[in-house]
Amino acid sequence: MKFLTATGKVIEGDSPVEVFENLKNDSSYDSKLTLWEFLEVLALRIQVYYGKRVSIRGMGHLLTQLEEIGYLIRLE
Repeated sequence: MKFLTATGKVIEGDSPVEVFENLKNDSSYDSKLTLWEFLEVLALRIQVYYGKRVSIRGMGHLLTQLEEIGYLIRLE
């Protein structure tokens, strides 16, 4: 899977977990967080900047939600 982020970066991974790990590790601040902490921070950012609530109950579901609101654009 390959995605373009809202900030113009390309993030890839073979699974939703890898996509989120790579998204997390792309930021010097976020890379220090656990994956779960990062997902909670990401959900808060989406709510603040996009006015949308996302569920972090499953990474595949979260990935789909981020595509639907335009935070991630699937490239392949």
